[in-house]
Amino acid sequence: MLALFVMGNFSSFAQHELFVRVEGGNPTDFERSIKFVTLSMKKTHQNGDIAYDKVRINRKKIIREGDFFKLSFLRKGEEDNTKWVDYQYKTSWSFFGGHILETEWANSNRKKFYLRSPFIKRELIVGVDPQNITDFGRFIKSVTFSMKKTHQNGDITYDKVRINRKKIIREGDFFKLSYLMKGEESFAKWYDYQCKTSWSFFGGHILETEWVKGEWSFFSLVSPLPRRTITFDADPESFAKYGIRAIHVKVYYTIGNKEQTKSITLKKDELSKNLVILLPKNVYEFEYKVNWKLKGNKRKSSGKLKTKEDYVWVGNLPKD
Repeated sequence: MLALFVMGNFSSFAQHELFVRVEGGNPTDFERSIKFVTLSMKKTHQNGDIAYDKVRINRKKIIREGDFFKLSFLRKGEEDNTKWVDYQYKTSWSFFGGHILETEWANSNRKKFYLRSPFIKRELIVGVDPQNITDFGRFIKSVTFSMKKTHQNGDITYDKVRINRKKIIREGDFFKLSYLMKGEESFAKWYDYQCKTSWSFFGGHILETEWVKGEWSFFSLVSPLPRRTITFDADPESFAKYGIRAIHVKVYYTIGNKEQTKSITLKKDELSKNLVILLPKNVYEFEYKVNWKLKGNKRKSSGKLKTKEDYVWVGNLPKD
């Protein structure tokens, strides 16, 4: 939320200065939603003169000059201090997207007051679930979180963030989306929005949700395809007993309508190996096939088998 802080200075040199401040000195709002704001001041003196002053504030101006700005007018014909400090002011807010809001001239004689943006901004924090962070670059190409807010004045605000491994390394695993208040009669109606996610996995598979209603301030992105680690094991006795030279294991699993496969090979010096696959939530069963390469260039095959286990023993050959 942006506020301008205005403070009056009543000097003995018959000049009235107004110090305009961007609260917190934070230019983030100007970068994301506000192009600029103009604060105009008008003083009608008792001698008939009219003094004008204004300041136009944008992100570059804040970075270049800081967060304090001055407006001023002189004393001209005022008989007492009370009449001298009266003035009028108005603000004009310009937002990205072409929207402009300008207030009417308002009277003031206060020493300080806050000018708040007519659009209150709500931020949504989107975070990647810790268990999925290492999956980016290995299994997950990217995930896009999209937000849509339909305002009561008829405007529609869209915002989205596309997250991949490079973005996580560069910016971390928390990201911001935002929308403004535009005609909402209550905070309850302002909090409602719609969101959807689109997950892109290596292998060309994409999983996209429908638009769903939400009101959360924080959204955790959890992959719809949890990582599953399967251990395949044998022992030296099995290799010696059956004359095994190598054990080839091929795993079959399905993402959407597309079959995926992964393979590993066990040898005398590598008797245990892990294989990581992705399965939809609440799906535990997968298929695998074991091929044993034996001495004398002989081979044995298990054919396709099904299991729900995370540990699979492959040291025993099937009976003839």
